[in-house]
Amino acid sequence: MSTLSAQRYRAIEQSGWSEDFHLVQPHNLAFWVYGLLVAGGAVVLSGQVSIAAAAYSGALISGIIAFGLLGIAYLCFIHYEDRYTTVPRSLAAAGFVWGFVAATGAFALLGNDAVMSLYSKAFGASFTFDWGAALTAPINEELAKGAGVLLLLTLASRLIRSPFDGLIVGAFVGLGFQISEDIAYAWIGAANAFGDVGQTWSTIIARTLASIPSHWMYTAIFGAGLIWFIGRPDVPARRGLGAGLMLTAMLMHGLWDASAAIAGDSIFSLVPALVAFVLIGVFAWVYDDSVAVEREWMRELMEPEVEIGVVTPTELDALAGSRSSLRDYVRSRPNPRTAKRVIGAETDLAHQIARDHGAETAAVARARAAVARARG
Repeated sequence: MSTLSAQRYRAIEQSGWSEDFHLVQPHNLAFWVYGLLVAGGAVVLSGQVSIAAAAYSGALISGIIAFGLLGIAYLCFIHYEDRYTTVPRSLAAAGFVWGFVAATGAFALLGNDAVMSLYSKAFGASFTFDWGAALTAPINEELAKGAGVLLLLTLASRLIRSPFDGLIVGAFVGLGFQISEDIAYAWIGAANAFGDVGQTWSTIIARTLASIPSHWMYTAIFGAGLIWFIGRPDVPARRGLGAGLMLTAMLMHGLWDASAAIAGDSIFSLVPALVAFVLIGVFAWVYDDSVAVEREWMRELMEPEVEIGVVTPTELDALAGSRSSLRDYVRSRPNPRTAKRVIGAETDLAHQIARDHGAETAAVARARAAVARARG
């Protein structure tokens, strides 16, 4: 076996790229914990939905449609950014369901109310109104969503192999929680306005505008931090960094929820913008730092294709490079459309090679032929 072929097999083995995800694992305790908590959360949420459907059906339907479309947009974005050793759709769906159902129904709705009640008894209603959410939600909700990432790591240990995988899985978990919470706020806004659906649309607009620095981003950072804290077979643990990122997600969440109490009528009304700026910056840094190992796996997987002339060295640099380097490469070609088609075909070839565990199969041969056709 040549050195490049050995590197290819090693990349497939280390990344778990060719593995499938099966949620139903009767011999794995994590499956039963996942299932029971999702079922429990579904029971709690069904009670909430029945109330909303009976009294505020217009607001509930508006929230489901609006935030459903928003959720689809974010799902497409997260999948778009997961362009190397991609997370299987079944694993992404399991993460989304945990966030939407279990983290919301089995943890947040019950835990937040209980803790807020204690704050109210201990410090009074005014303190609880100003600071209760900021001192409760970041801990309860991030731990609830993080528990989902941990369960999925146990269920998919061959698939979640890097902090970047934790980032992506965490984003799907957080997005599920975010959409579930947004839909709830849509009908709660109408309830607080005596059934006024117009108030629902004010809530929809406000939460849509504030959707970037939100749960999908908090939990993406938390998920990457969790994987760094634990470590993976081919990615050494960095416990200080991992703990710091998990605490950062909680801190940013808390500052966002406390922004009204901090600001009042002062200049600190800029707090939400500052939190958003810092959160997006942290997310971008985590993405850039954690994606490096994914790019290396892509390079090792596809270098043998350079050796046999299917892929050119410059195409490999673009294929295993950053989004900006890929864009620059496509724009620099005499025919950018053709270059984009070729890169797309080479990406499909990479996934086919991984699915077939590096073997020379008919499917791989067809994928190579597709690259040649894309060149035109």
